[in-house]
Amino acid sequence: MATPATPTALDESKARAAIDAVKDRKREPIYQAEFTRRGFASKLRRKLSKDLQPLLTGVDLAKIDKTVKATQGELRETLAREKQATAHQLAQFAKL
Repeated sequence: MATPATPTALDESKARAAIDAVKDRKREPIYQAEFTRRGFASKLRRKLSKDLQPLLTGVDLAKIDKTVKATQGELRETLAREKQATAHQLAQFAKL
């Protein structure tokens, strides 16, 4: 009967080198993804506004704009809270 292969011991210096390589690798900043999403959302919003403009004749657009601006404020606050939570989580991961 054949004996099972024993796992080879990992040299501590090789393990350290592998860990350091992972820590030192260049990562794409998170804010870049945020800007990409915002740009895409803005582009969609402008396109939708342009497409809906002929359908909204006779509608009080000033009132709609006021509501949109109020919603944008709420959205900014929510995104700021999420950004802070994400930064906190990343700080915890960085400590590992």
